[in-house]
Amino acid sequence: MRHITSKNLHIHSVFHCGTNWRPVLRILQQQSNRYNFPSLITHRMGLDELVVKIGTVTKFDECVKIEVVPHKT
Repeated sequence: MRHITSKNLHIHSVFHCGTNWRPVLRILQQQSNRYNFPSLITHRMGLDELVVKIGTVTKFDECVKIEVVPHKT
């Protein structure tokens, strides 16, 4: 925790409380010609890889969003 606060890092998570994704998916689909949503995810890594590459999140010129895939091998 000391490393996170000393570098002023922000760690965000998404918590899903509902089961109806249709409205969200519909909006994303409608706007997909306007915005390149997949390009926002610049890195994909598993939990083990994240531990090793945690410095990636501080490279603001390279990293927009990291998708953490818990069971990625």
